[in-house]
Amino acid sequence: MRRTEAELRAVLTRTPQMNTLLGADFNQDWMLDWQSAEDVLICRIDEVDSARKRALLREVKSLLSALETDQDVEDFLDFVGSGLVPTIDFAQSARAWLCGIRDRLQDGLEITD
Repeated sequence: MRRTEAELRAVLTRTPQMNTLLGADFNQDWMLDWQSAEDVLICRIDEVDSARKRALLREVKSLLSALETDQDVEDFLDFVGSGLVPTIDFAQSARAWLCGIRDRLQDGLEITD
C-alpha cells in the first residue's frame, strides 16, 4: 500500500536534516554541483561533526521505521523533490541504500567517538 501525502508529510516533519540532504543536496540537478553521489555523502555525512552525525542517524532510523518498503522510500524521495535514484546512483534498492546510510553513520560515530 502506497503512503499518502499526509503520511509522507508527517515523516518529513520528523526528519528535517534528511530532507535537506535528500531534497536540497540531492536536488533534481545535483549532478551540476557534485562530481558524484558519493562526493555528496562524503561531504554531508562523513565530514560532519559527531553531533550532526547523531542527529542524522536518529532521522535515518526514523525514516527506516516509517518507510518499510523500497516503494515507500522511493515515494518519499519523490515527495521531497530528490533527484537521487539509489538504483542508478548507488546500484542499490532504495531501502538498502537508506540502510547503508544508517550503517555509514554508525560506523562514523564509532570511529570518531
